[in-house]
Amino acid sequence: MEISWRFKNYTLPYYRSVLQKAIFREDGPHLILDAGCGQYGSIEAPLQANYKVIGVDVNKRLLAKAKSQGVMIEDYIAASLTCLPFKSNIFDIALSQDVLEHVEEKAKSVQEISRVIRRGGTLLGSTTNLLNPLMLFDTLAPKCITQSLIQHYSEQEYFQRHTRLTPIKLRYFLKACFQENRLSFIGAPPFSSPKYHKKENLPWFVRTWILFDRLTSQQFLETFKEMILFEAVK
Repeated sequence: MEISWRFKNYTLPYYRSVLQKAIFREDGPHLILDAGCGQYGSIEAPLQANYKVIGVDVNKRLLAKAKSQGVMIEDYIAASLTCLPFKSNIFDIALSQDVLEHVEEKAKSVQEISRVIRRGGTLLGSTTNLLNPLMLFDTLAPKCITQSLIQHYSEQEYFQRHTRLTPIKLRYFLKACFQENRLSFIGAPPFSSPKYHKKENLPWFVRTWILFDRLTSQQFLETFKEMILFEAVK
C-alpha cells in the first residue's frame, strides 16, 4: 500500500492510507460495511481475525472481479446504496471511499448507510471536493476535453463524469444522520505519482499542483484541496 505521494523531494500523505489507519484505531471484533467496494475494495492492510468485511456494490461485474482477485472481503452483495439489504444497527464501521461522487442520490445513500450502522458506530470516507479548481474544471468543462486530458496524462481509457459535493453540502448530509462529524482536507495529485516522481524535470501540471498544495497548506485555505476525508459517529 502506498503511504504517501512523492514527486522528487515533495511528499505528502496518501489519503487512502489515512483512512486505513482510522479503521484499525480500536480493537475488534468489528463488522465492516465496504459501501461501494468496486473491484479493489477499500481495505488494503491485512485484517485481524476478529474483523469481518461485507462488500456491497451495484455493479455485479466489479464484484466478480473483486472475488477473482482475492480482495479482503468475506461476503459480496450486489445492491444499491440507496436500498441496502441489511437490518438496522448491525455494522460497527462503514467505509465510503471515493464513492459519493459516483452516486446520484447522495443524501439517500448517506441515510441508508447510517441506518445499518449501530449506535456509536462510525462512517469513514473520502470524496472529491467541488471547491478545488481542478475538480471544478472537470465538473464544468466539456466532457470531451476532460476525457482527452485524463487519457493523455494518466493513460487510462476509462472516464466517468463525477457529481461532486462541497464541504458545506457534505456536512449537511452527515449532520442529518449522525451525532458527530468531522471533515479534513488533503492534497491528492491529479494523476498517480509513480509515473512522474523519478523525472528530473516535472511536467508543468505537476509543478502547478505542488505550488497549489503549498499555498493551501494554511488552515483557512485547506478547504480548496482536492480530497475531503470525513468521519461521522452515529
